[in-house]
Amino acid sequence: PHIVHAVGNSVTGKVTEVRPVPLPPIEEIHPGEWNEITAGMELAAQAPHGTAYLVGHDAPYRMAAKTGSAQVVGMAQNVGSQHNQTNIPVNLRDNALFIAFAQADDPKIVVVVMLEFGGHGPRAARIASSIIGHYLKSTVTTLVETGG
Repeated sequence: PHIVHAVGNSVTGKVTEVRPVPLPPIEEIHPGEWNEITAGMELAAQAPHGTAYLVGHDAPYRMAAKTGSAQVVGMAQNVGSQHNQTNIPVNLRDNALFIAFAQADDPKIVVVVMLEFGGHGPRAARIASSIIGHYLKSTVTTLVETGG
């Protein structure tokens, strides 16, 4: 993934800087909607059919998560969403995405992992789970050591 900083004209050689345009603020979301989103993210990590189940179900903390992927190139309709990434050149493979927070009921950390050409979200999930685990373990250890 790349962000456009400038556009160059190959004929004239002129380079025009591209300034970001701020998006409008997110409108207030009703608390019930946040609860539904969080519940779905918890299921992704806790329910046997969840896409983050392998890293979330036996973690010593309750995680809420969302896996995903972003195609780098379009695939034919008949290939389907579960195409074999190993048959695709590395620079054309999907980007793996994962976002999680923990503890699900009292968040202390949010982690976002994006693996360029990394395939599907579960690969990124293992990295995020490790980061969350280390962070929460060090936080607990510090609290115990300092009595705070």
